[in-house]
Amino acid sequence: MRQDLLMGIDVGSTSVRSAVYDIKGRLLSIASCGTEKTMDENGFSETALLQAVISNCNEALEKVEGDFHLYGIAVACIGCGTMLVNKNGKLVHTKGDYHSIAKKFYEQTDSHDVFNITGYVPNEGTIAFRLAAHTGEEIETVLSYADYVAFRLTGEKRREYSTACSMGTWDNHNGRWWDKLFDFTGVDRAKFGTVENSGTLVGTVLPEIVARSRIPQGTLVFTGGHDYLTSAFAAGCDSDKTILNITGTFEIMASFYDKPWQRAADNTDPIRPIIDNHVVPGKFSFQTESYGAGQTEWLRKKIFGVDDKGWGDLFAQLEQHKNDRPSTELFIPHVFGQLVPEVNMDAKGSYLGLTYRTDRVSLLKATIEGLCYQAREMLEAQKKVAAPDFVLRMVGGGTKSQTWLQAKEDILNIPIHVPNIKEATALGAAMLAGVGAGVYESYDDAMKTIQKLGEMVYTPRKNIVEAYDKIYHTRYKKIIEILQD
Repeated sequence: MRQDLLMGIDVGSTSVRSAVYDIKGRLLSIASCGTEKTMDENGFSETALLQAVISNCNEALEKVEGDFHLYGIAVACIGCGTMLVNKNGKLVHTKGDYHSIAKKFYEQTDSHDVFNITGYVPNEGTIAFRLAAHTGEEIETVLSYADYVAFRLTGEKRREYSTACSMGTWDNHNGRWWDKLFDFTGVDRAKFGTVENSGTLVGTVLPEIVARSRIPQGTLVFTGGHDYLTSAFAAGCDSDKTILNITGTFEIMASFYDKPWQRAADNTDPIRPIIDNHVVPGKFSFQTESYGAGQTEWLRKKIFGVDDKGWGDLFAQLEQHKNDRPSTELFIPHVFGQLVPEVNMDAKGSYLGLTYRTDRVSLLKATIEGLCYQAREMLEAQKKVAAPDFVLRMVGGGTKSQTWLQAKEDILNIPIHVPNIKEATALGAAMLAGVGAGVYESYDDAMKTIQKLGEMVYTPRKNIVEAYDKIYHTRYKKIIEILQD
């Protein structure tokens, strides 16, 4: 019997993945490679990135047994990044002093206005400034990483909403490129294109891609979206009654609204949110992020010096460890600086409470707990804007560890709902392809289809919540204050 399939491609900060799903959202196969293999000294390499995508697609499709029909492909990616393309479709890298242009712009633009219009804080590296200063080869089109991969697969260029918004050049309220920024820089808006919804048809896979891959002739490619927002789509998060928690390289907390959140002029809350367009049309996110599992990767590579197998063995030992009380050790998760509740890139991480009994497993557990304390700071910011009866849904690598899940629910003191889905970002992209191809009647229909897969609900242990709460208030928060002095 022929299988009806969808494919999602995820261009992430850690890995590039291609995943194949049936139309009910069940993962059939996946292939990935490290993101570093797709990059050169200037960022993503056009040759290496395309080759990685094709190789992953080939491997994932090769694992599918029997006949199949691939309805479509969509691509998700990390936000903010851009791929600059000339008239021949080749990558161009900007040259020139954009700092002075940015400085002049921000001297006459209030930072509150920047945030309330774009959803992002002032940033000298914003692409409009870099284009204004560029003195090299002519740049014809600005694409996100996802839009660029779709372009290389089809030869057609499209700009998708959620990734367009993430560049800090989009006016959320008027639904267009920010006039003041483009008028000041003199950058041609045409280079940024017409922004379209996620799930919009880009084109058909090129014959030369078909010749190099197992992707069937005639396969359609659709716009995908910003990675955490495609994850939210897969997890069924599109309102203020759902908070998405992603425990990945970055820890993300996001809730969703019908209009972009605004910061009042007298707002003194130090939390730094980001406001993005959801992949669900007409929805906006209120998002906070911090360095998450990237700090466990730092621990693995820089401190323990173990390979993937050794890391897996350590986690296996952790799962067998008796986890009925908080760690003696305490980790302050600022190895790469601090993003919540305020930004301080000079902040330093630390371990405290070490004894002669401290070993690798106890350090790993303390690191996970420290990340969960940080997640609590983020959740407290979300509680100020979300509905009081919200549900917290968690996806990402942290869900694979029972110890991580248990620590998080105890420290957050809230039930955690874990959808029965795998690789949420790639699944969300595949679902967007399904919306575009007509597999699902609407975005809501797609989410309801995936929700039929069910979820697991994990609840806090009342006997340990109080102990974690005490550590959070009397040690974690206070030590951060001391380290800042």
